[in-house]
Amino acid sequence: LLTRLFCDAPREAGVIYPVTQTPDNEDSVLTASADLWCDRRVMGDQVAVLVSNGPDNVGYRGAARWKRILISEGVNEGSIHLVPALPGSFNTLTESIAFARCALDRGVRTAIAVAPAFHLLRAATSLVTAVIREYGDLKLYFQTGDPLPWHEEVVHSQGSLKATRAKLLKVELEKVDEYTAKGDLVSAAEVLDYLDRRDHGNG
Repeated sequence: LLTRLFCDAPREAGVIYPVTQTPDNEDSVLTASADLWCDRRVMGDQVAVLVSNGPDNVGYRGAARWKRILISEGVNEGSIHLVPALPGSFNTLTESIAFARCALDRGVRTAIAVAPAFHLLRAATSLVTAVIREYGDLKLYFQTGDPLPWHEEVVHSQGSLKATRAKLLKVELEKVDEYTAKGDLVSAAEVLDYLDRRDHGNG
């Protein structure tokens, strides 16, 4: 599954979605998302960047800051749109559900989600879980953010964890196993099945 995610190859998409990150990791997804937006050969002419409107008190600095950074990286202000956050807890899964519902409401057909390498598996599994349950026709692709140093100590997970990204990778794998066992996330096999159906036009 990791190989499929790291080597995903979208040809075009109507929407780019940078998955929310703490300040230590946000440059990875914002720079990569802006680069995607600016690359018209890949993305086509009309591309929106969706940004979560989640609370800025859980390690995420908020949509207003992310919008300013994206604009400074070359994204047109009119191309940036907010994803309304769900009431209650804000985490990777609830963020993913909010994204899927927003994509459905906007009539989005294809999208690219961008996440740092160490967070890609859980972000992708959460997003595919939400898409399967909320908007099965959406063709969702994945891209890693710009590379970040693996042995740099950073804050992650709503500001509640501090470790090197190399160590956080192990934490992320454990979380995927835990949340899958609880039924919160679909299995790796179900994610692969979604990717196969997406690629064969049977989404």
